[in-house]
Amino acid sequence: MLETAEGRSAHQDTFARDHLPDRALWPVMDYSTLAELNYPEHLNCASELLDATSMRAGAGRPALHFPGGSWTYGDLAAPSG
Repeated sequence: MLETAEGRSAHQDTFARDHLPDRALWPVMDYSTLAELNYPEHLNCASELLDATSMRAGAGRPALHFPGGSWTYGDLAAPSG
């Protein structure tokens, strides 16, 4: 584990972070006007990624493909249900 001024990090390659400009030069990115990115302060990501996608695209839609098969959104949501 690498200790930095910002805290602990598992990343060993710090080249990009070490060569960033001063924080005052960073752009301000305001996405508040994009409705699709308007999430609540607290978010259950499993619900958003599995349940909402399952309802929108269908529980039978493949979510993960792997050698020898695939799992659908319904397959992934079933154990948490």
